[in-house]
Amino acid sequence: MIRINRKKSIPVIVCLLILLLSLPRTAYAAEPYKSYTYTARMQGVPSLNGFIPEDVYVGADLGTTALNAPKDLDFDPEGNLYIVDTGNSRILKLNENLELIAVIDSFNNGGQKDTFNQPEGMFITKEGNIYVADTQNGRILKFDSEFNLVRVLDKPDYRGLSTTEDYKPQKVAVDDSERIFVVAFGAIEGLIQIGQDGEFIRFFGSNVVKPNFFELALRKILTKEQREKRMIFLPTEYSNVIVDNAGFLMTTTLNVMDDAIKRLNSKGDNIMRHDGRTGNSYGEVTTEWTETKPQFVDLAVDKDDNVLGLDRTSCRVYVYNSFGDLLFQFGGRGLGKGLFQSPSALEIKDNKVYVLDDRNNDLTVFKASEFGEKVLLANRLYIDGSYEESLEPWQDVIKMNSNYDLAYKGIGKALFKMGRYKEAMKNFKLAYAYRDYSKAMGEYRTQIMREHFPLIVAVIVLVIIAVRVLFWWLHKKGIYIKEIIEGYNFRRKGESK
Repeated sequence: MIRINRKKSIPVIVCLLILLLSLPRTAYAAEPYKSYTYTARMQGVPSLNGFIPEDVYVGADLGTTALNAPKDLDFDPEGNLYIVDTGNSRILKLNENLELIAVIDSFNNGGQKDTFNQPEGMFITKEGNIYVADTQNGRILKFDSEFNLVRVLDKPDYRGLSTTEDYKPQKVAVDDSERIFVVAFGAIEGLIQIGQDGEFIRFFGSNVVKPNFFELALRKILTKEQREKRMIFLPTEYSNVIVDNAGFLMTTTLNVMDDAIKRLNSKGDNIMRHDGRTGNSYGEVTTEWTETKPQFVDLAVDKDDNVLGLDRTSCRVYVYNSFGDLLFQFGGRGLGKGLFQSPSALEIKDNKVYVLDDRNNDLTVFKASEFGEKVLLANRLYIDGSYEESLEPWQDVIKMNSNYDLAYKGIGKALFKMGRYKEAMKNFKLAYAYRDYSKAMGEYRTQIMREHFPLIVAVIVLVIIAVRVLFWWLHKKGIYIKEIIEGYNFRRKGESK
């Protein structure tokens, strides 16, 4: 039997408690989710979280009754937040401290009281005009900043260009020219563009049908009857639309692996940059074939043109810079703080991200972590052309997370712009950025040639002079290079013997 001396063990226990309490909280505090980045081989490696959950709000925290399947949110020019509480057929207006200002569940329509019927989307212009996609009523409503009704836009006349009978607008966006673009249920022809009077203009930016390799291979071996029974390839409808800082439309599409996020020009063509490692693939990227596809339901663009995409499949938010590089992702599926069951909408303001969950019926607010702030700062300085200033925050990022390849790439690009090509090559090599490495090597060679051109010319001249002198000396001695090479001189010596 082992006996414990209680008198001697008490000081030991006290010392252990003091040591435990003195440890940093992050040493034992469990993170709600794990972040990662991709290697050159598209393998995930652990990374620090760029955003961390600050707080979660339910209806009572916002000064009202419980939320019911909220589908959208937006900020007005004064910084007030609006939540489209779809299941309750109302819109909540909150101030910047998320304190309730008003509940809008009815409005005056030509002297008569009118109400929403499960609205799913809204858009607020720079002037403060508010557009609401009143989904089950089949209309778009335009209000002024005080929620006075300005115009009712009912179902447009498609002029025979669509077979869709029901009109259920789910999302709406208005560009700087006040052109209205609508995402409607079942509208596979593209975004519905209408004028301010509600007149149909055109279908805009239809998704291109892209059958996958496995489906095409399978169809090669199926009979005609079997092929007819399989799925017909139809364009995929959009799930959301917004307007970015430059006035371009940006969209999300469900159940596609490539081009799930688009930036559309005036012709409806995708002009999204894909310079990043993941190319035109968004969300969870894998080299293995899988039936599971991302379902991007919303996106937002911050003041630095970073794009945030909300994926309902992984329940994560993915953050990309304007070049298409994945900066970080956060969130996940679950019930804890910072996790989701069915994320439905997001917005970003002042480095805080607001995410709605239509199953948990709550609003989660995320703030940038110290690591995230460093990455965002370095990325902003580089994009703004402040290359020298971006070096220090990129170096700080490396100190915090040596697995973060994008920091090496950022340092390499900054050094490249500063003309320090040899150092840039070193960092591009660490980042496995082979294309950038080749460009830096080409510039480095040119730089070497330019810096040492007089020396190179002098060496060439000396070599030419030395060769001429050598030939003169050999000729004087009766030695001819041509005869030596062809072997004539050796044959003559052999014959004399």
